[in-house]
Amino acid sequence: MIPLFSAKQIREVDEYAIKKLGIPGIVLMENASLQILSYIYDKMEEPEFILKIGVLCGKGNNGGDGFAVARHFANDGFKVSVVHIGSPTEMTGDCKTNYTALKNIASSNKNITIKKYSSLKDINLLSGSDIIIDAMLGSGLEGALREPYGSIVKKINKLKAYKVAVDVPTGLSSDSGYSANAFSADLTVTLGELKK
Repeated sequence: MIPLFSAKQIREVDEYAIKKLGIPGIVLMENASLQILSYIYDKMEEPEFILKIGVLCGKGNNGGDGFAVARHFANDGFKVSVVHIGSPTEMTGDCKTNYTALKNIASSNKNITIKKYSSLKDINLLSGSDIIIDAMLGSGLEGALREPYGSIVKKINKLKAYKVAVDVPTGLSSDSGYSANAFSADLTVTLGELKK
């Protein structure tokens, strides 16, 4: 039997690693981003034909994972376009650290484009992406998606790309497995443990 964990249990595991074991959150995030990258590479049948990576980042730790994954893809020579929801002042500490690192690298790497979401037309930046990575919301979602996430998910789901969700597809409850509107992932790379 495969053990499945609730969102609350996953938060407790993270808290234990950070507070009891002394592993900084930014280290956990870096390790997670490298594993996400590895899983995506494993699924790429012909990576030489992958030209553009699109990433949607939220303001929390899921978004931080996304910024870190974007950085790794850019460092590997891919063209990377990132749309982030919320300003840096709204980001959690580790998320902002990875946002800042990506932004600093973008100043000298012309293959990185970063845009703050202000309207649905900003999602057009991700058009033409071979892979789109959803790092908007993590496992803590309860209830229906609020705006702008609901509209973003509907628009992204219409784009032709291989879609990857970080931890849990945005809009899907990790506890109930139900959603009326969720990111339609071809691959979900769950973090920590398997969710219900």
